[in-house]
Amino acid sequence: MVKEALFVSVWDGGVEIDTPCKVNLETKEVFDIVTSRYNGDHLEKEYIEIDGEEFPVFQISDIVDEDNEFWYDA
Repeated sequence: MVKEALFVSVWDGGVEIDTPCKVNLETKEVFDIVTSRYNGDHLEKEYIEIDGEEFPVFQISDIVDEDNEFWYDA
């Protein structure tokens, strides 16, 4: 099941950038992330928001030698 969500990037100083994305609730893949032009100095954290609930996200390349895909942890 694919659902609309928000991809949130929190930058230095607490600046939050929210952009639309889609998530696959079965595989937990995050995709179709709308990119933002904002470019802060330090990215503090990233998460997605589904129905008002926050879930941390990570890039699959942080775990295995894959490309730039995002996944969330529920």
